[in-house]
Amino acid sequence: VATLGLEMWNPDVLGTDPNSMYNILHEQLAIQTFQHLVVAHGYAHMRINLSKIKLSLLQRFYRSYVYSRISAAASSAVIFHIKGKPGQSTKVTKFFRMLDGDRVASNLRLKGKNRKMEHHRVDPETPKDSTLTAMLEAAPIDWFEPEVWNTFTVQERVEYTMGGIKVALPFEEHCDTLAKCTAWKNLPEAEFMERYGNDVLAQYQMPTEAEKAQLLRYAAGEDDEVDPMLMQVDREGLGGAAPGGGEGSGV
Repeated sequence: VATLGLEMWNPDVLGTDPNSMYNILHEQLAIQTFQHLVVAHGYAHMRINLSKIKLSLLQRFYRSYVYSRISAAASSAVIFHIKGKPGQSTKVTKFFRMLDGDRVASNLRLKGKNRKMEHHRVDPETPKDSTLTAMLEAAPIDWFEPEVWNTFTVQERVEYTMGGIKVALPFEEHCDTLAKCTAWKNLPEAEFMERYGNDVLAQYQMPTEAEKAQLLRYAAGEDDEVDPMLMQVDREGLGGAAPGGGEGSGV
């Protein structure tokens, strides 16, 4: 191990690439060590038939053991704490927790060899906030908690809605179980918005046309007097911007 520059034999069993240079090095080290021990009669008590030891067979045995049994044991020992996402609506959080729970339950119903490996995730009562605090570039508007969205500056809301407004989910009482989701998930865009989306959208304060026009004039250098409540950044933020519009569909 030391001659190859490694402090210990420690393959990346939680990764997704057994063929990485790092993992190939560990594989060759393990196989060559086994071959040397066999030749030196280290396994004589097991009466190993040397004529049956082929490199391809050893590679298959190695990968089966390392990336199945050892990987499963390592995954069960690692606990991932789900972090909070500043600004994310509780509706969206509960929706994805519901999907996660259903996926895990479905996976457990499969036979052992067909099960997908799952990380052990824990949703703490008081989660730490994620360090990723930048606004998402493209997400349905109801990803945000309405109270959070309504505190954004007008410029932030204009920039975020320039590509259109999307509503992904109805109110929480319509999407807290998979059975309820079947009532709306395949609806055409217009029907979804009429039955569910417009009520959700009404919680979010949208920039008025007058506010958009004033910001565009400021960006073009035509208006140097802008209400400080409209923006907190410079002209570059609206360079080439056009008023947003249009309503989105459910997902």
